[in-house]
Amino acid sequence: MKKRKIITLWCVAFIGIAALGQESVLQVINGKAYTPKQWTDIERISFNVDEGVMIISDVDEGSLSLPLQPSLSIPSGPTVPLIEITTEEDLEEIPNRVDYKVASFKLSGFGNCDDVERDLNIRGRGNTSWTFAKKPYRLKFDKKVSLCGLPAAKGYVLLANYTDPSLAQFALATKIGQMLDLPYTNQVAAVDVVLNGIYKGSYVLTNKPGINAGSVDIDESNSIMWELDVKYDEALKFKSAILGLPVMVSDPDLDNDAFEKWKRDFNEMEAAAVEINASQYVDMDVFARYLLVNEILKNDEIGWPKSVKLFKSEGGKYIFGPIWDFDAAMGHVWSGHINYTTDKINNEVWRNTLFSYLEEDSEAIAARKKYWKEIRERLPELLEYIDEYSQAVRNSALRNQAMWTSLDDFDESLEKMKHWLQLRFEALDEIIGQ
Repeated sequence: MKKRKIITLWCVAFIGIAALGQESVLQVINGKAYTPKQWTDIERISFNVDEGVMIISDVDEGSLSLPLQPSLSIPSGPTVPLIEITTEEDLEEIPNRVDYKVASFKLSGFGNCDDVERDLNIRGRGNTSWTFAKKPYRLKFDKKVSLCGLPAAKGYVLLANYTDPSLAQFALATKIGQMLDLPYTNQVAAVDVVLNGIYKGSYVLTNKPGINAGSVDIDESNSIMWELDVKYDEALKFKSAILGLPVMVSDPDLDNDAFEKWKRDFNEMEAAAVEINASQYVDMDVFARYLLVNEILKNDEIGWPKSVKLFKSEGGKYIFGPIWDFDAAMGHVWSGHINYTTDKINNEVWRNTLFSYLEEDSEAIAARKKYWKEIRERLPELLEYIDEYSQAVRNSALRNQAMWTSLDDFDESLEKMKHWLQLRFEALDEIIGQ
């Protein structure tokens, strides 16, 4: 008598966000392979102890055969969009952050958004995040395209969120930025990613920050975007004249004369900041909101500084943003993942020296109190957003957790995140004042 093996069938209950319109999908996970099938495309599913599971499609007359084994699971329910990337070379992983690889790109929306197929160039991205096992990616298209309802652009980023077991931290940061009407705050979409048939996990898709139509939509012929970052690894860079800050050109491409002109402009702004007289150079209202987002989430990345972006058009003022990089926020511990520690929750966020001067400006002080009072009343809305976002990505998060087993439990992390945020708001009542 043959030994009968077991196949696991999951039926996942879902309370969705109406705007998403997620469809129920048959989701087959077998080892590192992930194959979702829309229920409307399936004619029948047959089970045979000897041959396994056969999923028959009535759309393409194709079939999927799977052996019966304990590790196989077939959950049924809503899911986030799926991005499938197939490179011309046979690769298990994108090799580096320099060389683009030619690939095909397929986005299956599953009711969340329109399907898209395009040619693609892909490389790695990130600094510290690139050293982790789960890799982040930079996507570049030949023509602008809108993915998952995001603004049409040529450049996108897939954030791996490897240190964030909630998968919601960057999304929460952008939500706060949008509540505060921060200019050019990124939009986000949760997606699953498959690279050359290998399931890579749950990612956040967002536009590449820069001077472009999908991000900071200004005229690049008369503007500059700087990035303050201790990695100091761009071609055009300098240390600021007074504070020695690591300043790099993020966008656009500049010749030497233009670089020197903008370099002088930054140093003039810095000198005025040290004199607590920078309001003619910096939009203090926007600066106060930018700093407040980082203060709320206690994002110590701005202290190094790392990933601090600011831009300016000729004749205008410096505007801080878009907000970016929240890997060292909300109780991050350097030895591992974010775990929402509360031992330093009553402290102010670590600031770089430029911020310490700018926040002493009377306009910045007044704006900080004004916007804290406004956002303080919206804490219930933020907690509700965390619940809605996490419910929408739940199936994806559980797959991700099974793939990357070092992560803390998804559900426990969400509860810790909400508890941390509530305690942080109470602490800021003392730090900023009600």
